[in-house]
Amino acid sequence: MPRNLFPLDNTKKFTDQTHVGHNRWHPDIPAPVSVKPGDLLIVDILEIDACDQEDEGPLSGMGWGYTGVFAKSNGGGFLTERFPDAYKVIWDFMGDVATSRHIPECSY
Repeated sequence: MPRNLFPLDNTKKFTDQTHVGHNRWHPDIPAPVSVKPGDLLIVDILEIDACDQEDEGPLSGMGWGYTGVFAKSNGGGFLTERFPDAYKVIWDFMGDVATSRHIPECSY
């Protein structure tokens, strides 16, 4: 029977969860949970939705985001063999669409 090792409560802030996650992979940040090599990891994505766009207040700035990649020589990140150099991509959100001035041919 599968066990939920990293439960999330959508009524709580991320910092108030049972396990506080993190926003990047770095060798100095310990993982809050782990599984044995060979165990099966199942991730259920329950919902993906656009955030409301706010001009001011606690939710301001939600109309954009970024992807940051650490250089392999500085600890690396996800897929360092394919992306060995450091870079940043800024994304602009318009409803359910994300575009980037750094990757103009790409939109999601």
